[in-house]
Amino acid sequence: KTLKLSGGSVLGDAHLVHLCQLPGLRKLALWQCAGLSSIAVTHLSELENIESLRIDLSGLTEISLCDLVNLKDLDIGGAINVEGIDLGGCAGLSKLNIENAEYDFIDGSMQALKEPLTKLRRLSLRNCSELTDEALRYSSDSNFDGALDSLINLIFLDLRGCTSMTQGGVDELQALLPDCDVRSDPMSIPSSPLIY
Repeated sequence: KTLKLSGGSVLGDAHLVHLCQLPGLRKLALWQCAGLSSIAVTHLSELENIESLRIDLSGLTEISLCDLVNLKDLDIGGAINVEGIDLGGCAGLSKLNIENAEYDFIDGSMQALKEPLTKLRRLSLRNCSELTDEALRYSSDSNFDGALDSLINLIFLDLRGCTSMTQGGVDELQALLPDCDVRSDPMSIPSSPLIY
């Protein structure tokens, strides 16, 4: 039911295709798998019963995890080169970690949050140093409210290390999510006011 792989450049696309032949697989961890391409990772969508996925995205440019209806826990690290993520159909997701991401990925990941993730309880964007107040305001009404509409059940949001966010932005998030524990590093967050 659980499989952990760490393969460097040895583990490649051809190997990932074989994972789809494991219908009982519930938990999968792929770390330091530099030989994987974005196309191969798309095959993970065939793992209909997967509940927990931990994947190191080093070397990938995009990731599509459409229709993983049973996925509850997603941890994507090393998202330095990733420009986008598609979580379409992952409505059961309750925990999402997107850590150490670069700006292009942050834009893509915020777009992914447009999907109705009403079951999402924990979201970590820790050490996404390029994450700004504006990146969270992807909706046309230019306020956090639109960006967080589908995150109504969020109880934990980790923004520690998000040095491009302002204290005003963090305060606004906390006001919109009063039942959510919003964690941030006050010393690393500029206190300049938000400009609308």
